[in-house]
Parts: sequence; C-alpha cells; structure tokens
Amino acid sequence: MDKLKGAVDSAVGGKSSQPGNGIERSADKAANQQADNLGASAGVPAGQNDTIHKGLDSKINEKIPGGN
Repeated sequence: MDKLKGAVDSAVGGKSSQPGNGIERSADKAANQQADNLGASAGVPAGQNDTIHKGLDSKINEKIPGGN
C-alpha cells in the first residue's frame, strides 16, 4: 500500500493534499477547455463559462476518488 501511495504522490507532485487533487485538477482543466471550445463554436457567451465549469467540475469530482 505504501508503494502505491508513493506512486500516486509522485504522479501528483508529492503534495501533502489529498492524492486525487492533482489528477482531478488536470481532468477539470481539460474538460473546461473542451467545453469552452465547444461552447464558442456553438455561440455560447463566454460569460456562461464559469457556470458550465462548475457543473463539469462537480461531475468530474464525483468520479475521481481522493480529490475534493
């Protein structure tokens, strides 16, 4: 188990926060960028991005264990 924790810590930068946080942040960022691109091509106003990001982040955070 310690070996697994060490591998996860290395993958997310050895931060003292919960091990899933770095992975979760990366997933949130990628999903938000994709949503921004799709929204822009569909004519969604950029002012709505924060609302869309909150919804996406919430769903991603449910799926990735160990994050916040």
